Amino acid sequence: MAETTAHIKDDESTVTEDTPVTEGVGYWLKQREEWTRGHSSTLVESPNSNNPALREIVPDNYLKIYTHLVRNRRKLSKPIPLSFAIKILVAGWKADGTWPTEESVSQSSIQESTRN
Repeated sequence: MAETTAHIKDDESTVTEDTPVTEGVGYWLKQREEWTRGHSSTLVESPNSNNPALREIVPDNYLKIYTHLVRNRRKLSKPIPLSFAIKILVAGWKADGTWPTEESVSQSSIQESTRN
């Protein structure tokens, strides 16, 4: 396994020139760069693009799907893209009242700062 060195520094992580970069770390750094640089202008064709079931995943159906999956403890017959899953979960959490509001986040921040 080849080792190289890398130098990456940002607010969240630091890999210095002295840090050996193994194959796994190198893969993680490459993947992290792709995740954090934003969306590319070129569209990538997804294997799910022609899936007719995905046409049913629209904002009007998010809560129905959430109820089916979470409250009724059912499973999807086929996997769905993560972007759909996140939207469905957020819609359900908001309906359940478990999604934090701006006010609760502000109160939490105030409480946290007074503890320190």
